[in-house]
Amino acid sequence: MKAIHDPGHPSVSRVARLLEVLQPLSLRADRLASMELFVGLRWSDLEFVAERFNETAVERGTRMTVQGRPSHKLWLIAEGEAMV
Repeated sequence: MKAIHDPGHPSVSRVARLLEVLQPLSLRADRLASMELFVGLRWSDLEFVAERFNETAVERGTRMTVQGRPSHKLWLIAEGEAMV
């Protein structure tokens, strides 16, 4: 599963962070543009949002959050699925 999330999350490896830095901003903005949540945003707004998110692969079975626990993270699932 690929998820776009807060870079401070402990499940993000150094390799994933390096790959994120190497990806062009336009590629990340294009991925966001394909999500229903961001349809209609101007390209400059998509790039603005893309600069603030990181994309990483999350291993099957990884706990991304805990129900009822406050969190400052936002997860957008771009590929795959999550059990709720």
